[in-house]
Amino acid sequence: MGNLRERQIWFCYPDGRDPRSSHGNYPAIRESRPWMEMLPRAIPGSNKFIAVSAPHHGQAYGSLVLIDHQIQDDRAMAQLKRITPDAHFPESEMSPGIPHAKGKHSPQGEVYGSPWPLSDLFYLCVFDPKQTNYGLTLLDSFGNRILLYRDKSVPCLDPIPVAKRQRPPIIPNQTTQALADSRKNPDESAAIISVMNIYDSDLPWPDGTEIKALRVVQLFPKTTRQAAIPNIGVGDQSLARGVLGTVPVEKDGSAYFVAPVGLPIYFQALDQKGMAVQTMRSLTYVHRGEKLICQGCHEAKHFSGSTKMNALPIALKRPPSTI
Repeated sequence: MGNLRERQIWFCYPDGRDPRSSHGNYPAIRESRPWMEMLPRAIPGSNKFIAVSAPHHGQAYGSLVLIDHQIQDDRAMAQLKRITPDAHFPESEMSPGIPHAKGKHSPQGEVYGSPWPLSDLFYLCVFDPKQTNYGLTLLDSFGNRILLYRDKSVPCLDPIPVAKRQRPPIIPNQTTQALADSRKNPDESAAIISVMNIYDSDLPWPDGTEIKALRVVQLFPKTTRQAAIPNIGVGDQSLARGVLGTVPVEKDGSAYFVAPVGLPIYFQALDQKGMAVQTMRSLTYVHRGEKLICQGCHEAKHFSGSTKMNALPIALKRPPSTI
């Protein structure tokens, strides 16, 4: 839950299940990439997305980037391509490609906004180098920019083309979020989380690590706007949180447990002394009836698992644990 590491693009199914953060959890250098990726939109006929590299202390304007999650994350810019290299990443850079020693607000970089991809080559957006009166603009991937319309008194925002498009596929609902559904299927109102092998991790474990349990931690929403009011302790600008309890991890690294529904939660991997060895850097949540499956502990996102599964994980051979 580090500073802004969770403010990149997230995915989930239409019914809200299986939230995943595809990158940005472990930046090698905070200023080596955008602080935030705002207003992402899928590019038609492509697996890529377009987004605004926005600042932390500012608005949803900045330099535009293409995001390709099929490229393996290098904890920097591997998955990102600059569409507007004339504009630096606000708060991350002092000029395009030159990071700040420490993140600072650079309002001069907030010149592009609300992109809408027409294809992987052409994009609508709003643009104003003075950041006062944004005009409707057409960009292409070759560096060309054409002003289409600008109002003298009202800035443009959110260009949306009106055109026929293919209806997206219908993905079946696999939760019982609706109250009527839970009444029809009372045995399916709980949510279950499965971890196939906690040792299958994006980051290496210390030598000799033996994980015995997962600690389940809930985050509490902050309802006051001031950073340190009320003061919650040493981490006065962090969200308050509470430990819900633990669930066992089997010797093969598997876990299987009933999870609390509708709460933002994350996990800590505990060793035989009850000490946290690794902490989840984002969060997750589950709905009634959801069955959330994780390959590992922040498992590598471009592989199906570092270990071949020849047998059913031990934890899945028994009823799910309770916290």
